[in-house]
Amino acid sequence: MIYFRSKVVYQDEELLAFVVPNDLLDEKVEFSSIMFDRTDDVELRGLKISQDLVKEVLSRQHKECEVEQVDFIEIEKQLAGCRFSREIDNYFKDNIDTRCPQKEQTRIESLKTTAKERIALTALVDTYNKQCDEIRLNIGLIQ
Repeated sequence: MIYFRSKVVYQDEELLAFVVPNDLLDEKVEFSSIMFDRTDDVELRGLKISQDLVKEVLSRQHKECEVEQVDFIEIEKQLAGCRFSREIDNYFKDNIDTRCPQKEQTRIESLKTTAKERIALTALVDTYNKQCDEIRLNIGLIQ
């Protein structure tokens, strides 16, 4: 995933924003273009493209939008707090709560780590954590 930050600019009653280069994206690849976050008219986007296409992508952008490539490390915290990350967290929590209500989880967590119920809950949580991490990796929230 290659990440870009760009401004959204209103100019002469026209909205200028990041131009998604659909012809450079592989239509078979899931989440090949994604807008992770937008705050104060600044968008954070990701494209599943190779590094050698970055110059081409940047050349297609409106100068007013000041599009720049950003490294994952620069935006890691922003990605962790974005809407997609929160939705994944809620998915995880809802699925756990469906299988084991919060009150029951609290009771089980107070048991010894060797208790069968605690081992089962830990395994369930681990399974959902792995699933969520796969989703996060697939859409570019983690590397």
